[in-house]
Amino acid sequence: DLRDRAARLDAMLARHGLAPRGCCPLFRLVEDHDAQGWFERLAGAGILTRPFAERPDRLRFGVPGDAAAFERLERALRG
Repeated sequence: DLRDRAARLDAMLARHGLAPRGCCPLFRLVEDHDAQGWFERLAGAGILTRPFAERPDRLRFGVPGDAAAFERLERALRG
């Protein structure tokens, strides 16, 4: 279920020091002083996130669709 996957994403992001915000079941917004760095590292691992030019401290994550996508994201977050 989408809400379960969103909760799983919240927990994963929190384990990596990223505090998710918002309650949209499709996306999670993270504020971090190194959002651009996260964006570049994740993009290099094939994980697409959305940066915000007007708010460089923000990054939006889509909720992964399946177990394999969660594993890919976990590996990318570990770097």
